[in-house]
This record gives sequence, structure tokens and C-alpha cells, in this order.
Amino acid sequence: MPARGKGVGRRKAQSDRLTNRKSTKDAVELSITTAAPDKSSLHAEVKHMRRNRSSRGVKPDPEAGKPTDRKSLVSGRLMDIGKGCSILGASEAGQFSGTVHFVTSLTQDAAFTLKGTIVFDQVDENIGGAYNPDTGEFTAPVSGFYLFTVQVMVTGGPGQEYELKCEDSAYSTRVRVESAWSTGSGTAVCHVREGHKVKVIKYYGPAGSLRQSPWTRFSGFLLRES
Repeated sequence: MPARGKGVGRRKAQSDRLTNRKSTKDAVELSITTAAPDKSSLHAEVKHMRRNRSSRGVKPDPEAGKPTDRKSLVSGRLMDIGKGCSILGASEAGQFSGTVHFVTSLTQDAAFTLKGTIVFDQVDENIGGAYNPDTGEFTAPVSGFYLFTVQVMVTGGPGQEYELKCEDSAYSTRVRVESAWSTGSGTAVCHVREGHKVKVIKYYGPAGSLRQSPWTRFSGFLLRES
């Protein structure tokens, strides 16, 4: 009898444990079911939040719901960028609004006298028409700051110097070439008043020719008006 009683006790304990596990499982399932709201309650909650935002003075986003495809986004960005940019050479209404840019060279090797103007007779570009290939002079169509570049190659006569002369500047830019078939170059930013001239002259050195295009060039462009 005592052994049988122990067996009955063990079976009862196992039955109690199974009952407790089932009760716990039922409780968890009940809590999950209770915590999961249906769609209608979610919609009601969203409407309630929107009404609260309106009552607090928060304005709805007018862009909400609009398509945001890649093309429309890129177009919008370009429009925003365009509002803050200006085209090179453009200015306020009523003022000069053209771009000034010239690039010149020599059609053939040529020798020039001391203090004489270098006449660059080949015009590769002359936007604004400010360079005169007959005189070798640039005439400013508008007052402003200009950037000029000169490059030379000599075919003979060492120690030659060429000077970039701005009519309105007390300073000049000189390019010195020490030996034949060598090159030299210089760049200057000058303030030039409207109608005033800029040119390149032979400043110093023995007789010698300048090499033709593309080794000898004179160019410039308008940085900004003043």
C-alpha cells in the first residue's frame, strides 16, 4: 500500500504540472489576442491624433501625398540651385551683360622691334569683340577686373623679355626667355577702365623671332565688372 500511494502521488503531481502549463499558455494567448487591436481601432486612433494636431495649431504638410519619383526630386533640386546661381559675365539689369574672352596666337614665326607691340594675328576666340588683330591691342568694353596670360617661345637670340602692359596699371608683367627654343609665360590680374587698352610688347633683348601657334599666345577674360 505505501508503494502504491507514492505512485498515485507522483501521477497527481505530473497532472498538476500539465494543468499549470496549459493555464499559462491560455493566459499568454489571451494577452496576445487582447493586445492586438483591429484595423478599425487603428484608423480611429490616427483620426484622433490628426484632430489633436489641428487643435494645437499645427498646419498639415501640403506636400504630403504628392509623388516623390526621382525625376520630380531632381527637377526640384535643379530649380533650387538655379535660384542661387548666376551666369558668368551676367550683371544687374541695365548694365553690360556679355562675356568677354579672347584667345590669340601667331599664324607664322615673326620678329618684332624693341618696344614694338606684338600683333597676334590669329584669333582663335574673341567673344565680345574686344581684341583687334590689326593692332594687337585689347580694348576693355567695360570697366572691371581682367585676367590676362601671355606665353612666348623664341627661335633665336637669348635673354629676350616681353611685357604685358595694362594702360591703367603702374605695374607690368614681364616674361623672360633665356635661350632659343625655350618658352616663358606670365599671368596678371588688372583693373582696366572702359575704353583703355592692354597689349604685349618686346621689352628687351637682341633680334629674334617668336614661334607661331600654339607656342606663342595672348589671352584674357573678364573676371567681374567694377
